[in-house]
Amino acid sequence: SLFYCDETGHVCHAICSDFTGWSSQNREPISISINARNKEFSVVQHENNIDVYFIGNDNCVHHNYNGVYNNFTWNSDEIISLSDAISGIGAVRPYQKAIDVYYLEQEEQLKHLFIGEGTNNDWSRYQTDLSIPILYCKKIQNT
Repeated sequence: SLFYCDETGHVCHAICSDFTGWSSQNREPISISINARNKEFSVVQHENNIDVYFIGNDNCVHHNYNGVYNNFTWNSDEIISLSDAISGIGAVRPYQKAIDVYYLEQEEQLKHLFIGEGTNNDWSRYQTDLSIPILYCKKIQNT
C-alpha cells in the first residue's frame, strides 16, 4: 500500500497486489470531498485496519478509515474535530485497541483526540485540551 497527496492535495491510496489470482491496482482518492492542508497526513496500520488522519483546508481534523470487519470491507470518511487546527497531525500512535491523535489548535492549545475501545468493549472517542506547549514534539514514538 502507498499513500500520497496528488497535485490537488487529495490524499490517495495506491494498491498494487495479487488478490485471489487477479492482479489489482487502485489509485483512487480516499477523501474526495476535502484536500489535506499543506499536503500532510499521517497513516497508521491498526490490526486489519488502516487509518489516515489529516487537517483539511477547512481547518478540521479528518479521519479516513479503511478496514475489514467480518469479511466486509469498510471505507469511511469523517470529521473528528471541528477545532481550528493550525498544525498538521503531530503524532498518531496505535496502542492496543486505541489510537491517539495530537495537534495544535488556533490558540496554540495542544489537543488530544482519543479513539478506541472503552471499558465495556465499546468504541468511544473524546477530546481533551492539554497545556499550551513551550516546545512541541513533532513525533511520538511507540512505547
